[in-house]
Amino acid sequence: MTTPTTLPDFDLAPLQGFDPAALDTTQPLPRFILVLATVFNDLKSAWYLVERVRDAGAVAAGKLAWRGQVAGMRGHLTRTIAGILHELMVYLDKHQDVLALPEFAQLLGKLDRPARAAWDEVAKVAASSYAGQTPVTSDAKLLLFIRNNLGFHYGGKRLAQGFREFFQDTSIELHERAVVSLGDSMEETRFYFADAAVEEGLTVATGLSTKDLDKRLSDIAANVNHALRFLVGTYISTSATLTPYPK
Repeated sequence: MTTPTTLPDFDLAPLQGFDPAALDTTQPLPRFILVLATVFNDLKSAWYLVERVRDAGAVAAGKLAWRGQVAGMRGHLTRTIAGILHELMVYLDKHQDVLALPEFAQLLGKLDRPARAAWDEVAKVAASSYAGQTPVTSDAKLLLFIRNNLGFHYGGKRLAQGFREFFQDTSIELHERAVVSLGDSMEETRFYFADAAVEEGLTVATGLSTKDLDKRLSDIAANVNHALRFLVGTYISTSATLTPYPK
C-alpha cells in the first residue's frame, strides 16, 4: 500500500492553544461547551466516513459483494449519526438550565442565521415539553423520531421484523436468499443478511428509503455541526487568549 504524501481532508486551520483554566469544567456552562465540542468532533468523524464510503460506492457497482459491503457500511454510519444526534438531544433536554443562562443566550445571539436555525430546531425538539406537539418541518419530524426511537442500540425485535420483511417477497431481486461472505479474516467476512435486516427495519420505521434517510441525516448533521462550530468557537475565542501552538 502506498503511503499518501498529502491529506487534503486534513488541511486544517493553524493550531492555536489556550490556558486550560479558561475552560473551568467544574462550572455548568464550560462543561456544556466541552460536551458540544465532543459532539462536533464525533459528527465530523462520522461525516468523513460517510464521504469515504460514498467514494467507495462509486467504484463498487461492478461487484455484488462490494456493493453489499458499501450498503452495509452506509447503513451503519446512518445509525451512528442518528445515535449521536439522539445523545445530543437527550443531553440538551437534561440541561435546560444551561440553555436558559443569559451567557448562553449571548452566545446564540452571535450565530449566523443558518447556524441559529439549525440550533433552534434541534434544541426545540430535544425538550421534553415538545412531546405531543406536531413538528412544523420535515427535519423536525425526523429529529423527533430520532429523539424518541432511534438511539444507537440493538433492538432485537426491530431487527427481527426487518429481517422477516426483507425476505418476505422473494420476487424482488436479491431478496430470495440470505447472503454471507465467510472468509478466514474480518476483512474477508460480511454478514449481508444482518445489513438487510437493519436496512429494512429503518425503512419501515422512518418511511424513508436507505438513500433518503442517509441524505437527510447527513444534511441535518452538517447543519447542526455548523451551529456547534460557532457556539464552541465563539465561547473559546471570547473566554480565552488564543496563541499559536506550539510557540
